[in-house]
Amino acid sequence: MAAEYWDLLACAVCLEAPSAPVSLPCGHTFCKECINRCWDHSGVCSCPQCRRTFTPRPTLLEKSMKAPCPGDEGPGGHPGGTFGSMKHFLTRLASFCEAHLQPHYEKDLFRNPTACQSGGHKEMDPCGSPEGATAGVQAPPQVSIPDIHQMIHEKRLQLEKTRRVMETIKTSADREVQETERSFAELVSCAEDAKVKVTAWIRERARREVGKAEAVMDGLEKEIKELERGDVTGVGRHLPVQRSSSVSAPHGDEKSLNMALHTDIPCAALREDLSHLRERLEEIIAGWTTGIPNTVTEVPSSEPMTPEPRSGADVRVVMEVPTSVPTPRELRSRADFITYSCLLKLDQSTANDHLQVAERNRSVVWRGESHSCPDHPTRFDRYLQVLCLEPLTGPHSYWEVERQGRGAAIAVAYKTISRKGWSSACRLGGNRKSWSLLCLDSTYAAWHDNQETEIIAPRCSRIGVYVDHHSGTLAFYSISDTMTILHRFQASFTEPLYPAFGVYRGSSVTISQLVSAEQ
Repeated sequence: MAAEYWDLLACAVCLEAPSAPVSLPCGHTFCKECINRCWDHSGVCSCPQCRRTFTPRPTLLEKSMKAPCPGDEGPGGHPGGTFGSMKHFLTRLASFCEAHLQPHYEKDLFRNPTACQSGGHKEMDPCGSPEGATAGVQAPPQVSIPDIHQMIHEKRLQLEKTRRVMETIKTSADREVQETERSFAELVSCAEDAKVKVTAWIRERARREVGKAEAVMDGLEKEIKELERGDVTGVGRHLPVQRSSSVSAPHGDEKSLNMALHTDIPCAALREDLSHLRERLEEIIAGWTTGIPNTVTEVPSSEPMTPEPRSGADVRVVMEVPTSVPTPRELRSRADFITYSCLLKLDQSTANDHLQVAERNRSVVWRGESHSCPDHPTRFDRYLQVLCLEPLTGPHSYWEVERQGRGAAIAVAYKTISRKGWSSACRLGGNRKSWSLLCLDSTYAAWHDNQETEIIAPRCSRIGVYVDHHSGTLAFYSISDTMTILHRFQASFTEPLYPAFGVYRGSSVTISQLVSAEQ
């Protein structure tokens, strides 16, 4: 009876007589403050004794109790009075979780170990001392409630960012599928139109040649009839023979007859061209499919494209550059690309004041110290970046740059890109208004809308950039003995594009002179 009465009386959270006792639907009783604090900290409405969970949060029922005087017999009928009760409660205390133990750490008994010096325990060391009963046992590290709340907040932010990235991937995939289906549908439609035109041309050519042959046949049949009539009357040797005007050659001259009747329709060259086109299409499809990565890996954030730090979690796609990636059909060599080369000049008014524009506005160098520059609303005041003076013109554009030093960002951007501050809206590749290839010592990374695609390729100091405005293609190439594609963006450009560059400390970028100044 003593054990049952004690369990009915004591609050299982604070181990004391309940203050403002309340009962749960399971029948157990607790202090109103203890149970509310326990539920608020853990976020789960469950009974600390029987572990029963209540959903939704139940209404607490007030309960009247009369606290008895403690006897010599502790809970469970064990002798020892207060010492036996404490042993029993400590055993129950060991089974509680961290959130349930937190209120006990705030009690005077735990904050002031000298309170144990009653009831014959003056010779005992405070709990947790090296000489105590728990000597050699290291207490687990304590996590405060604010820290837990901060961890929950950070996890929720990470969850929301991951959800946004997932939605972006789905939207991008749907858009690319639609564009690919449209492109293939246009290709099929073009092939169908070409087939109809070629077939009609062949039929018309055959009809004309058949008409010529029929005219020749009519003439020959008429001559045969006249010859037969002359043979019957015996006057064949005096009969004048009329030859068909369609046949200018003597009878039996098959070579001359073939000259008049074109029996061979010239389609062999067309079939050969179609065969080459099919082989080229197969090469293009094979090149794209072999370049698709087998896995997409989510990794922690890496260093930004400029030396300054950035915040936020990004999703990177690690992609190895395929050995052979198709280029546009009409561009088969570097000489073909150079035919679209354009003359670029840097805009000094946009250059960060730590950068120096030189060599007739074709080179940008990090100079270290800040030099006095007139304040200009278009200047990048934080990021080490610069835009070109004029936008790209024409349906196709191509240029090459030489980079030196630690690294550089080679990019294109809209003129409306932000220029002031450290936000991603100002960083090349950190927003929807710019596309960038980050070139470091031995690695590459493509950036757009603050998402990174890591590229594995040999280091190269010369980079080529090709833009096809009509198809929305932006491609970056490494230029050495061969021309190898590093990355291709597919986008819908809604504003004029300006070439742009970001320069690391101790680095420089120079625009190659592919065309003459007169051009």
